[in-house]
Amino acid sequence: MSFSNRFQGLRSLCQKYPFLYRFVCSPTILVYSDELPENIPNNSVMILPPRDYWAIQAVLNVKTAKEAATFGPALFDLGDEYRYAAQKTGKNSYSLIAYNPAEISHKLHAFPHTAVIEKFTFAQWVFADEEHPIRLDNGKILTTIEGVVIEIDSDYLHINGAIGINEALAKPRFFIQSIPVEQLSSPTLTSKTVKKTLFILILILGNLTAHTVLNYQEMGRLDSLKEEVLDHDKLPETSFERDALTRSLQKKEAGQLRLREQFLHISDLSIHATLPTNVNTPSQTVTPSSAPVEGVVLIPGSNPGEPNRLLVNGSSNIPTPSLLVFQGEGIDEIVYDGKNIKILLNASENKVKEDLKKAIMKPFKKAKISEHGNQLEVWIP
Repeated sequence: MSFSNRFQGLRSLCQKYPFLYRFVCSPTILVYSDELPENIPNNSVMILPPRDYWAIQAVLNVKTAKEAATFGPALFDLGDEYRYAAQKTGKNSYSLIAYNPAEISHKLHAFPHTAVIEKFTFAQWVFADEEHPIRLDNGKILTTIEGVVIEIDSDYLHINGAIGINEALAKPRFFIQSIPVEQLSSPTLTSKTVKKTLFILILILGNLTAHTVLNYQEMGRLDSLKEEVLDHDKLPETSFERDALTRSLQKKEAGQLRLREQFLHISDLSIHATLPTNVNTPSQTVTPSSAPVEGVVLIPGSNPGEPNRLLVNGSSNIPTPSLLVFQGEGIDEIVYDGKNIKILLNASENKVKEDLKKAIMKPFKKAKISEHGNQLEVWIP
């Protein structure tokens, strides 16, 4: 069954119910390219004659016309400028078309009154099922031989029963397969297109040139600025040396920050101490002077070995022993070897030792504490 005969039942339904004709079964408006009327209706589809394309009938084991069109290059053996289309005419039966889009585009633009033409089709897809030969005004005949529509001279065919092209086009034809004109691409360049293209290229070239010059000037300015910075700050000239110096400074800064944090924790240790029982607290009573004394003055009568007693604005000051001893004992030594902190603590009572251990392990989880008699040795990494 041919492509058009498949819709015979639908056409019969439209004829039986006229209200469907306009909305469902509107026939395609067709014009023949060699017999164009003066006024072409809108939405018309132009029929190309057989000389504008190549056509064959083929049996292919594919399901769709799109798949069948892919066999076009092998079946026609034409140049690369050709395109291929197919129409399914039966089970595994296809009508294949090969056409040159440049030639068709040139032909369409040769008719100034064909601007309303938005689609085109082929005589093969329209007249293949026509029962009668079609007589053209130029004396040629369209007829079908072995399923292919051809155009021959009327002298080679008995034309009794032939119909005119206008009569053939007047027959309502539904669901005609066509190709949009916009899919045609013409390789011909007009002078207007060349001028526009040249103008755009000149703009792009000028933009690239200006961009290159500005980049060159900016690079020169940055190089000069870099030299000034290197000379002013006495930095190494190579980036490797500068990076190494930066990493070294960053490492030292991180180490110093960590050491300060550790000593801050040490200073915050909750060590509550009192004076030893055998230590006499020096008298802090000072006979006030009759004359006002300003500044910092050593109290007369201070002996070597005694706590440093100062007279500040008329009052004496003695360092508080509770910050130095823990029950008469306390920190004996603090040593930093560059990596670890070593602390020696004096503590005679076991309870005092346990309290010290808890106080140290709270901020320093990785501290190592060892006992040596009445002394605790603490290593803080």
